[in-house]
Amino acid sequence: LFAYRFEGQRRLAIISTIESHTNTGKTLGKKQSLWVQTYHKMPCWHFSQLILPGLAGGLLMSVIIFGCVLSVTVLGQGLGYSIVQTQILISGLWGIFWFKEIRGCVIISKWFSSALVAIAGIVWLGLEHKAATANAEDG
Repeated sequence: LFAYRFEGQRRLAIISTIESHTNTGKTLGKKQSLWVQTYHKMPCWHFSQLILPGLAGGLLMSVIIFGCVLSVTVLGQGLGYSIVQTQILISGLWGIFWFKEIRGCVIISKWFSSALVAIAGIVWLGLEHKAATANAEDG
């Protein structure tokens, strides 16, 4: 069952895989024509317009993953992974200020208080990591 939206209308194309195993080529011809009809009703992908944003997004994601691996390698599992997970806070800020996904002073203040607790935990882990590194060098 494939459902998709096109130009505000809901169109439904039903393709049964059981029929392809049990019936003859006559049903296969109908199935193929249904596939062709469904393909022609779908919007165009416009690869010439999508190639540059797609490649830029993939390159940016590769840089981000490299940075995550590097931070965990250099800073250790506890601190490096915690800093990497601050991406949730950045996403939340985008959601509040740019996309307006969260509305209401009470809900936004609860979000900011939770974010401050998370940042306090990250700072605490950083101080603990610094103290453990200093003790290891002394001793």
